[in-house]
Amino acid sequence: MILAKFLVAASPVPGHAGPMSNVARMLVGAGHDVVVNTGERFRRQAEATGARFVPLKGGAAIDYHELAAAPRRMKLEPGPKMMRFGIEHVFANPIPDQVLGIEAILREFPADAILTDTIFLGTLAFASRPREERPALVRCGTTVLTLGDPAIAPFGVGLPPAASERDRERYAALSWQLKEQFIDFSNAVVNRKLVEAGGAEISSDFLDAMVTEMDLNLQFTVPSFEYPRIAMPENVRFVGAMMPPPTTQFKEPAWWHELEGGRPVVVVTQGTVANIDLGHLLGPTLAGLADEDVLVIAATGGPSPDAVPGPKPANARVVDFVPFDKLLPYASVLVTNGGYGAVNHALSRGIPVVGAGKTEDKAEVTARLEWAGVGINLNTGMPSPMMVRDAVRHILDHPAIYTKVLEVQAEYASYDTRRRVLTALDETLGGGFYVGPREPLLPSRQGKLWLAGGAG
Repeated sequence: MILAKFLVAASPVPGHAGPMSNVARMLVGAGHDVVVNTGERFRRQAEATGARFVPLKGGAAIDYHELAAAPRRMKLEPGPKMMRFGIEHVFANPIPDQVLGIEAILREFPADAILTDTIFLGTLAFASRPREERPALVRCGTTVLTLGDPAIAPFGVGLPPAASERDRERYAALSWQLKEQFIDFSNAVVNRKLVEAGGAEISSDFLDAMVTEMDLNLQFTVPSFEYPRIAMPENVRFVGAMMPPPTTQFKEPAWWHELEGGRPVVVVTQGTVANIDLGHLLGPTLAGLADEDVLVIAATGGPSPDAVPGPKPANARVVDFVPFDKLLPYASVLVTNGGYGAVNHALSRGIPVVGAGKTEDKAEVTARLEWAGVGINLNTGMPSPMMVRDAVRHILDHPAIYTKVLEVQAEYASYDTRRRVLTALDETLGGGFYVGPREPLLPSRQGKLWLAGGAG
């Protein structure tokens, strides 16, 4: 069998570095030689995959905690200005040092392919080089597909596909508005940094370029959870959910037995970045469900449980972290700010989702929940307790949502993610590389259905 060399490069942000570590683990498990290039904060996670770790250096070694809490960012409202800040400081400014780091690695490690997360923009500097002078470029869809389309609203707006010609006209107007507020500025910053890195300017929107300029796009979801395009590029492959490895070391807390106590279990999380103020979602969820006959498990994603504002209701258990693969099999509903990995994980386990997020890509993720019929989009990052309560109550009381979620769960179950990823890489590299045997599909433990007539 022929083995390959893969360089896995990831933006040093949990929602990007985590899934890319899972990609590295998959490649190492297939016998390939892998180097992971991401932030020092993720060294242990990367090395646990069996890959060799090389840290990002210089301006590429950003600290997402510092940037998320930067006073300038904290003053910005969700929308174009916040997106401009994120593109400039998190994704564009690191380009030159990303390229320098990759070139240094390639001198010692002649990779067959570079796999990056959705918006590791340094790869665009390599895209302008002749194919025979560079490795294959593979974008991994750690968030929604960013490719524009006449029937789809501009990225970040969080609206469903156009249902009429009037919608299309409205979306075209929004595109022109955002072009002035966000896109022109962001493209200029990205192009300036690409030239500084020795690459060529891109002529299209950089969000489109990160799809169209790659040799392969591996989208970590199923078609039912992504908007259709009039002309989907041939280099886009849906591969299913990129799941973390099973948790092997976990001590069940004293309340764990309550998960099987007969009440619907509602899990709520704000993720690992947008959790500076836990009053945005965790606080309202605890308050809104305090008098409901449910068990609420609130995970802070790192901060102390004491950081959650307000009283802790008797029906709530607040923790800093609990592994999703252990907890979700008991869940009836997930309430989340819209992290792409968490939402796909929940849907692949048959759990409907209440989405409440507006920053980063979260408006797009939560909009797809409602469009796909697998959850409720609250259209805000700071819902009221009543909004959360009504959404959870609606899901628990309406069997039709569970029926749709189970259909989508079956679609996820039909995707052998490991084999799809390895097969797509093999085809992109010209064939003959090791794909391995078909992965046995593990029994899927779906979330506990709780319908109007009782537990399912």
